[in-house]
Amino acid sequence: MSEKLLILLTGPTGVGKSTAAETIATICNGHGLRSKFISDYPILETWARDNRGDLARVMWDKPQDSDTEYFSVLPNAYQEASTFIASSIAHEILTTLDSFDIFTTEAARGAGSPPDTYIDHLYKPLINTLNGLVKFANIQVVVNNVNELRQRVKQRFEVDPTAAPPFVLERYISDSGTIQSSVEQAQIFPSHFVYNGEVNNSRNPKDTRNHIATIINSIILGDIPG
Repeated sequence: MSEKLLILLTGPTGVGKSTAAETIATICNGHGLRSKFISDYPILETWARDNRGDLARVMWDKPQDSDTEYFSVLPNAYQEASTFIASSIAHEILTTLDSFDIFTTEAARGAGSPPDTYIDHLYKPLINTLNGLVKFANIQVVVNNVNELRQRVKQRFEVDPTAAPPFVLERYISDSGTIQSSVEQAQIFPSHFVYNGEVNNSRNPKDTRNHIATIINSIILGDIPG
């Protein structure tokens, strides 16, 4: 691959982005490509700690029976937090560009009104700065049943209190009960995206991994899936 590739795994918490990222890392290693994974959650936590005490932006809570603190970004700060995350990811890529071939980041897009995006602070800076030396792939991980996803997030949080709390998921579900989509955002830059589509994680996990593997192998080998 002569160009750098940024793979964005999008979708709400609990949908399976981290599992997809592990699959991508395995495939990259198999092709001898240097890959780097960037998660948006530690970046968001940094932003939340930087704004600790500003009750107009973020709320922190520590239940009496837990040693773990939780934070919640308030709706009026969604755009600010999203901008911080996108800018931080762009900076991380640009400062480590020579060390890696493929960058993978997981991010939940679509919270707030208007929905948060990566357009102005991730896509455009990389496109403008690298002048055609970077391509993007947007893989939106989806599930068929929102209520099943709610249950999955709830059960994960009960087992792992450091995971995103269930209320985080609700930010990405519209009033009609559908999950916000990131595919439309990527359509703004059609010439820069080598892939922009969905992977359904409602079926057998092996099938999901195989689907992701097919997409990534096709991108790496230049046989872009339609």
